[in-house]
Amino acid sequence: MVSDERAAVIDEAHRRNINWEVYFVSGEEAATAFDSDPLQYCGQVTDPVSNTRFRPGEDSPRTVYQDRVYYFETAVNLEQFNEMPEGLANPAHKMIPKTAE
Repeated sequence: MVSDERAAVIDEAHRRNINWEVYFVSGEEAATAFDSDPLQYCGQVTDPVSNTRFRPGEDSPRTVYQDRVYYFETAVNLEQFNEMPEGLANPAHKMIPKTAE
């Protein structure tokens, strides 16, 4: 969420992804602000190679894979990711679907 004044909208159109983290924005203006400077809003992310939580900066190595931005703690981690992105792009843990009660 870019602003505390409006609640985020929890749907696909308002979702933004950075590394494995998911962010929801409140509307078009918030989406534009987030997309133009995601580092201002994302906080800590998980490096998909080392699984280390860190706060990316302007100088952090980065790539885009399947329309998702990934930041890395080190250039070596970026190189490892580029060697096998399909195995590192998604976290090993998955959300368990809610079962009917």
